[in-house]
Amino acid sequence: MASSNNDSFGFDFSKLGPVLGGYDLPAMEDDVLVLPEGFGTEKSFFDRAWYNTGLSFGSAAVIGGSYGFLEGMRQTGRTTFKLRMNAIINSTTSRARRVGNPVGVLAIVATSFYEIGTSYFPERHNQTLVTIGTGAATGFLYNITSGIRHTLAGTIAGATVMGGAVLLNKVWEKRQLKAALPKK
Repeated sequence: MASSNNDSFGFDFSKLGPVLGGYDLPAMEDDVLVLPEGFGTEKSFFDRAWYNTGLSFGSAAVIGGSYGFLEGMRQTGRTTFKLRMNAIINSTTSRARRVGNPVGVLAIVATSFYEIGTSYFPERHNQTLVTIGTGAATGFLYNITSGIRHTLAGTIAGATVMGGAVLLNKVWEKRQLKAALPKK
């Protein structure tokens, strides 16, 4: 039963699947990359929603949890180790939850507005305006029940944050392009 694939164990691991050598893959040339049909196309709404929500919630929860950890460490009234650990854990989980949940909701709302914007303006040259409008609409909707001043502040803050993200993305793309070009 042993084969050349990994006969030191007396079992043919190639029968388990392609990861372990079960299928003979076609030989590829150096410059050719074969991808499945549809690979690399635009992501669907749900793919973007999952990615944006998970990344936003996870990042915000880590930041909030870190702040909560520091907050729990600063509490000096605890005398025993158990009470101090309890204070640290309570502060960490409380801050992570209070920061992560709203940011995750904002990510879902922003992804929905972005989908609406790209469906009305599918041209590539409008994507900057769509992204900034997404931030403005998200900030508007998030603060709409807080009064006119807070709503305007949220709208401006959302547009500013998304505008900053667009600017950083453009700078990053130029750096990547410059690094990819051959040096003279």
